[in-house]
Amino acid sequence: DYATIHRNSLSLIKYLKQAGLKFAICYEDQSIKHMIKGGKLKKVQEVTHAKKEFQWLAKNWFTDPAYLKLKGKPVLLIFGPQHFKKTQWSQITSNLSTQPLLYTLPHLTTQANSAGAFGWPPVDGGKNVTPVDWQKYLRELYSKGAKGESIIAPVFPKFHDIYQQAGVHKSYGYLDDQNGKTFDQTLELAWQSNSELIQIATWNDYGEGTMIEPTKEFAYRYLESLQHRFATNGKFAYTPIDLRLPIMLHQLRKHHAGNKARTASLNHASKLLFASKTA
Repeated sequence: DYATIHRNSLSLIKYLKQAGLKFAICYEDQSIKHMIKGGKLKKVQEVTHAKKEFQWLAKNWFTDPAYLKLKGKPVLLIFGPQHFKKTQWSQITSNLSTQPLLYTLPHLTTQANSAGAFGWPPVDGGKNVTPVDWQKYLRELYSKGAKGESIIAPVFPKFHDIYQQAGVHKSYGYLDDQNGKTFDQTLELAWQSNSELIQIATWNDYGEGTMIEPTKEFAYRYLESLQHRFATNGKFAYTPIDLRLPIMLHQLRKHHAGNKARTASLNHASKLLFASKTA
């Protein structure tokens, strides 16, 4: 599915830029391992293949004004590393004209030429992660930041994967959402940290229960909580009602499909939403 994901990423970034947002990439190097295992790539080609991928990133995205930069350098997350070792990372990034700031998972910073670490819901071994557990994990992470290491502060709502029920593999574990308190508390801790960046640690991954997008089960709980955090930090122009506008637009498009006049009005409404003119 890599080609499909790539096409969708290009489309997503196009609309992020239209909305005036920035973007950054998270590179998952275990994809190389899977390509070798699947016979799509030879082991001896792995570094060369990764170098080409990073050259493409540098050419097409790192120089983009909308790409997220810190101290003038593009921010690049590595989910792991789970495949390449430190000497290989040096080879992969050595000839890039624009050197990215690499961020890895906290326990793997020595496996790459890492600028720092980003946190993740600390599930492991199928265990039930208690608030005491994840608070200890975050305290240790932020203590690294206090000592000068660059940390991307993580915020997460919960973790509840479907892998065991789906027969894929054992569950990574479970982290309860405490009726929304987990999200609020991790957000507050991130806000109070000295981190320059905060990441809501989710790919909106419904299969892992880390989504913050609206669901029938949780409604707009997490997005409203995020709004509230910004509202209490100063001037903020948006309300919970505004969060409902995209789905209203989607439903109206379906209802008026084929009606040119209505579609033209809805296209105009879409442009207003992209311009943050919610009224």
